[in-house]
Amino acid sequence: MAETVFIGCADLPHGVPWPRYFSRLGFVEASALQRGPVRPAVLSKWRNAARSPGAFAVLAPLSVTHGTTPMAGAAVGDGVTSLADTARALAASAVVFRTPPTFSPSAYNRDVIRRFFTEHAPAERFAGAARVWQPDGLWEVRTAVELAKELGVVPGVDPLVRDQTRDPPDLYATLDVPDVYFRVSGIGTGRRTLRSTQLEEIAELVEPYERAWIVFATVDPMADALRMTKLLGSLQAERGADAADSDAATDDVADDDEGALDADDDDDDDSDDDDD
Repeated sequence: MAETVFIGCADLPHGVPWPRYFSRLGFVEASALQRGPVRPAVLSKWRNAARSPGAFAVLAPLSVTHGTTPMAGAAVGDGVTSLADTARALAASAVVFRTPPTFSPSAYNRDVIRRFFTEHAPAERFAGAARVWQPDGLWEVRTAVELAKELGVVPGVDPLVRDQTRDPPDLYATLDVPDVYFRVSGIGTGRRTLRSTQLEEIAELVEPYERAWIVFATVDPMADALRMTKLLGSLQAERGADAADSDAATDDVADDDEGALDADDDDDDDSDDDDD
């Protein structure tokens, strides 16, 4: 299982205050900055409600990702500065850049992404927060992941959405990157909450990664996030019990081996007495 897993909702669920939310979940993806700057007093209130650093992912302003020229243009610099300041104020674990469907996988746009993450949004601007890029539209998953890997950013994907005719079932478990950002939309499920089998599938998919974010943007995101937290906790407890049983079995074998050696030593001592 991933060493670090952040589980939470895309924004605060309606009618749930910050203290109640953070008493049950430890992470949230915040989109408020997409619409404009957030006052420092508000950011301070949010951070104080959280239980630990890393409790936030912050979505980049729309002026950066959805402008006339996404990830480029005059507004990008100010937007990235605002994002970096907000991420620092919240001690965020991730900053997320979600490009629109119109931002196609053309050679030109690939160069735009390269320049953006190299010149405008290098890693050192974000005080340790992971940079996440989640494209939409015509990007093939592996194409986007390879570009993200080249740039040292975390790929963002929806683990329940794939091309059934082209993508293998284990696609999202074999991305060959250390970290992954799973943003679960629930599109096409036709349900208020995800099925248990879908949660189990996501739990299996995070196994290979060192660090993973699981963000629910479903109809009832808090219910799904709480169920996922419980599921991963149960799996971790089971593995801990299995590891303990394995250690105990190893100790028993070692004790048996030590006992056999002691018996051999006794036999050797008896032999020495006979020689005397």
